[in-house]
Amino acid sequence: MAACHLDAPRELSRNLRSQVDDNAEFFGERGSLLHTGLDEVIDEFDKGPFQEESIVINGAIREYVVTVFDEIQKDSTNHCLLMDGRKQEIKDLLDKVRCRSSELGSEPLNPDRLPLEDRRTILVNKVWSLHEERTRLVAVPSRVPDLLHARLGQFKEVNDTHVRELRDRQSLHRREALSCQSSCTQQEQYLQRKLRECHSLVEASGSRERSMETELERTISEVCDKLRTALQLAEKIRIERVGAESSMMERDATQASMQGHIRM
Repeated sequence: MAACHLDAPRELSRNLRSQVDDNAEFFGERGSLLHTGLDEVIDEFDKGPFQEESIVINGAIREYVVTVFDEIQKDSTNHCLLMDGRKQEIKDLLDKVRCRSSELGSEPLNPDRLPLEDRRTILVNKVWSLHEERTRLVAVPSRVPDLLHARLGQFKEVNDTHVRELRDRQSLHRREALSCQSSCTQQEQYLQRKLRECHSLVEASGSRERSMETELERTISEVCDKLRTALQLAEKIRIERVGAESSMMERDATQASMQGHIRM
């Protein structure tokens, strides 16, 4: 399995560190907590390799960090633009009101006094309306807390489900590991038992083999002895037979000689 380290959390940590360093006054003395805690988690668990875990973490960062920050930034940016725009508009109107007041104050008998006073009144009413709008905007709570609360609830729900699935898989893995360990123990016991049985069979076979070799040697010895005796008897028989034949020949010769003398 190819190594797949937690690159997305590392990138997030670098971005948070950069934001804190660039906006130290805004984040304050405790701003570093945004990335130091994440760094500790990465250092502890970034041993790898990761596959599915890295994909889940990357998706969670995109869904519950990057997207949420974008929405917060968008809300804050719109609010600031609205407030800044109203502030500039109020300033411009106040400048006009001052200008009309100066015109009215410089010439008490100014024939255009009534129109100037009407325009000044209109401008004052506009300024008052803008102040009222700003007051209303300030009174309207930001949607950021609700957004954070809602997304945090979504994250916790998804995370709890994922944690339960991982714990179920961990329990399954633990059971499978124990089953494998038990199977390995049983196989080792079976192997040892078979080795003992084979050793006993080899010893018994060797003992029978040695016994049969001894019996074979004894039988061969007996056969040799009997063969030797048979040869000795055969030799004696041959000698007796030769002696008998010699005696018969001598008898026949003696008989023939005696018969010849009798005829003479």
